[in-house]
Amino acid sequence: MSHFISIRTQITEREFLVQSIQELGYRVNENFDYVLGDKGKEQVEIVMETGCESKIGFRQTDASAIGGRTPTYEVVADWYNVELGSEIERNEFISKLKQKYSYLLVKDQAAEQNLIIEEEIDEDGEIILLLSERG
Repeated sequence: MSHFISIRTQITEREFLVQSIQELGYRVNENFDYVLGDKGKEQVEIVMETGCESKIGFRQTDASAIGGRTPTYEVVADWYNVELGSEIERNEFISKLKQKYSYLLVKDQAAEQNLIIEEEIDEDGEIILLLSERG
């Protein structure tokens, strides 16, 4: 039986969210306002194409619902149908999305602070960023 599952993230910046999805190789549509599932539809702000009928959506949380803190994006999908109809696996996708988002955010903030960025990728695929001041 399929149903929608919403997964909270620490993602706050729309620009880097969209860029992360695109750099992971997926198409983004910012003109959709919902994703469909077997049991109806869910309101979202960003839709990611999955290669099947079921899409993955992203919507901002209500700041008042999280104690007035900065709103974050949650991932919304009928994961049963997404995993059935595509090669996307929920936990792996969320992990890659968070890694790519963090990477882009850190690189942007480092560039704003005029820091030198050195990048390494270890044997497990983990990205290591070394930041240093210009001397």
